[in-house]
Amino acid sequence: MKRFSGNRDWLHFRILKQTRSCWPKLAAITGLSLLSLPFTLLYPLPLKIAVDGVLGKPAFPPFLQRMFPGPHSEAATLTIAVGLLIGIAALVNLQGLASWYLQTYTGEKLVWDFRAELLNHVQRLPLAFHDRYGASDSVYRIQHDAPALQYVAIQGFIPLITAGFTLIGMIYVTARMDPA
Repeated sequence: MKRFSGNRDWLHFRILKQTRSCWPKLAAITGLSLLSLPFTLLYPLPLKIAVDGVLGKPAFPPFLQRMFPGPHSEAATLTIAVGLLIGIAALVNLQGLASWYLQTYTGEKLVWDFRAELLNHVQRLPLAFHDRYGASDSVYRIQHDAPALQYVAIQGFIPLITAGFTLIGMIYVTARMDPA
């Protein structure tokens, strides 16, 4: 088969066209990846509550004071902090599981559909093509080149978007920090 030597922009549009049937699932994967950012930022909260509770400072942020009103003993504060840590860890792991499942399902569907399209194309090629290049070249391309679509769309593009939003979030949080 002929090697690609054309415009790279055309290749990006071809990938977008090929993944069109899975755009809702790709959007869900992107959303789940972006959801990991606030969950990860919650990890230091239980430690802050535990340390501030032992030192006698107001331990709870305002949104938790509504959930747990009134003064608390050190043991109760530590129990709440441990419960929050377990809850945050459970949410992070559930998000990771849902993201992994959706990535696997969508990636396999993309590869399956692309392989079917490639097979249909190879079957329409004239016999002279198969005599010249051999059937094994076509089979190799169907079997080993088709997963590249999954790698570009799911393991390439979505992490790039998530990393961009992470960078923007870090810049925003750093700019909003109190220097005192």
